[in-house]
Amino acid sequence: MEATEQEGSSSSSSSSSSSVAEVDHAEDPPASVRSKCVGLLSSALRLGALDTTKATELAARVEGHVRRIHASDLVKYKACVRSKVANLRNPKNGHLRRGLASGSLTPEAFAHMTAEEMACAELRELREEYSSRSVTERQLPRGPEGTATRQLRCRRCGGQDCTVTQIQLLFDKWS
Repeated sequence: MEATEQEGSSSSSSSSSSSVAEVDHAEDPPASVRSKCVGLLSSALRLGALDTTKATELAARVEGHVRRIHASDLVKYKACVRSKVANLRNPKNGHLRRGLASGSLTPEAFAHMTAEEMACAELRELREEYSSRSVTERQLPRGPEGTATRQLRCRRCGGQDCTVTQIQLLFDKWS
């Protein structure tokens, strides 16, 4: 009983003397990996003219949230941090650095963002266009007889067992 109490007291005193970045759980990434990730995030945040102290503080908070999200998978943890760093360094994504610096984007919300959510408005619009175009292309009739579908209602009889044909112009502009 005394040995257990001594071990508990010695571990609590050693953890209180070490920094938060050095406290590891069984599933957590090693401290060296975590400090490298904080350094990468901090350097990416400093591109937005943040001072070193604030950038390091924000980077540590973002890393902490990413660590909680991907605690059991080191590969996903590293990939997520790399994605965050790449998006912060992208000159078109200044809204991310500005949002974190101003506080309008919390480190927790940033840590949960997907690559699509971090993208600049231009890239989001381009993805939307590609997505809508691919949906339209998948819905084109397969041949001159049309495509059978139950997703539409016939205008004449009101039934749903329909064959759809679509005619498109080959040229948008006449010269």
